[in-house]
Amino acid sequence: MEAQHQILRTLRTSEPALLATLGALSGKSRTAVSGIVCEQLGFYDARGRPQRAGCMKALRTLEAESRISLPPTQHSLNIAGPRLLDAPVAEPVEVPERVNQLQELEIVCVRSAQDHAIWNTLMDREHPRGVTTFAGAQLCYLFKSAHGYLGAIGFSASALYLKPRDAWMAWTDAQRSQMLYRVVNLSRFLIRPGVRCKNLASYLLGRVLRRLQADFQARYAYVPYLVETFVGPDQEGTCFKAANFLYLGTTQGRGRPAPVNACTRSKKKVYVYALARDWRAQLGVSPVALHPRLEVGAGLDGAHWAEQEFGGAQLGDRRRSARLAKSATLLAQTMGSPITAAVHWEPAAIRGFYRFIEKADELGITPRKILAPHRQRTIERMRTQQTVLCVQDGTDIRATVPVRSATVSKSLAATRRRPRRRACTCMRRWP
Repeated sequence: MEAQHQILRTLRTSEPALLATLGALSGKSRTAVSGIVCEQLGFYDARGRPQRAGCMKALRTLEAESRISLPPTQHSLNIAGPRLLDAPVAEPVEVPERVNQLQELEIVCVRSAQDHAIWNTLMDREHPRGVTTFAGAQLCYLFKSAHGYLGAIGFSASALYLKPRDAWMAWTDAQRSQMLYRVVNLSRFLIRPGVRCKNLASYLLGRVLRRLQADFQARYAYVPYLVETFVGPDQEGTCFKAANFLYLGTTQGRGRPAPVNACTRSKKKVYVYALARDWRAQLGVSPVALHPRLEVGAGLDGAHWAEQEFGGAQLGDRRRSARLAKSATLLAQTMGSPITAAVHWEPAAIRGFYRFIEKADELGITPRKILAPHRQRTIERMRTQQTVLCVQDGTDIRATVPVRSATVSKSLAATRRRPRRRACTCMRRWP
């Protein structure tokens, strides 16, 4: 996309010379004009091929702005859509239940027109989102075996703007616009509905990812460093988790170009996978602290502890988050007593607390959402410790368990002295 913008910027700054060139080529076709303009202004890709398609798109943009006049089109536009087979792809037969029992399993990189037709037909008939025309650099694969076609996968250009990804990568707008082509989108992934083979999806995904950089290098003369993908709200994304994809958050539901703020699509979960460990160095992105650390007890003292522990809860409205923090403070002041027993209780705070509880189901407020910021801060505190004991209520830990430090010994002794609600014989050696 940045290459397209660069071509358009160059044409704008070279408009007088461009007008002269178009005047001299009045009898040529649009394809010939774009080729000559590429040669004159040096529009070549990484493999040394002229960027005719990008140049033609930029020329049409200038024509739409009434800044230039192009020769008339000589052929009608192809609006037939992706090429499909006349009949559905044959169903696979006798597919075993385990991956290692598959016969003649092959991952075919789609190049021929016939393979494209098979890929399109599979997506059109069997993928929930159907077939589409991909944007930018793209690679498609077919999963072929002696049992038949098992599925397909396709990669294309990444999202132009993606808040969870951009925040995780911590790159600037300039870095994103220059290096966005190094991120590719896993746009379609299909394991055919009739195939029941354990771990097949994560296995095939891993094999494709291991060859993706080499295939991009062979076709486009550059390698991507990151893969992003989206998982619908009604799906778990188990295969991506098994393939070591990292969950980053959810989209805003605006689509790839995100031209307006309107959220017209469903919000999807965002996952990324690093094809290169040193991708930050390769993209020129400074290292960031991806795993924040917080000292034990930090933020728990003082009058604002509840805001720090619960104020970041995503409850759909910041006023609800503020009410949650205020209610937590109120409950802490009246531990074991009615909330009206607070020293400086306010009638408005009491009413707000009860409204918050009564309308929780209606507003979609769940215990998981309430505890999410506190859980995150607890994890940050755990990162500062070598050993952490996660002791459940009612667990009986014997003091004779070998320990590695005096700190753990004191923790075990303190735990053992606490009154227990019930006794059990659970004993665990902590690493």
